[in-house]
Amino acid sequence: MADFTGTPVTLMWEARAAAGRADELLAYMVEHAAPSAAVYGNTVHVVVVIDETGAPVPEPPEELLARPAYTWTFHRAR
Repeated sequence: MADFTGTPVTLMWEARAAAGRADELLAYMVEHAAPSAAVYGNTVHVVVVIDETGAPVPEPPEELLARPAYTWTFHRAR
């Protein structure tokens, strides 16, 4: 198992928008995610936020989500 002690943490957050709410979810995350975060949207109503500083992602209002968001942390291996 790799030893990631002392390596920076990258946070990835992913959520599926509630029906008809994809544009609102994307706009919310663009406005509220940390300035260091990259925010992505796609045509299947999924929004992804990736922050290489590991900054937490604010939880959007529940009514914008089809299901709870998933969050993962990663350590750069190379």
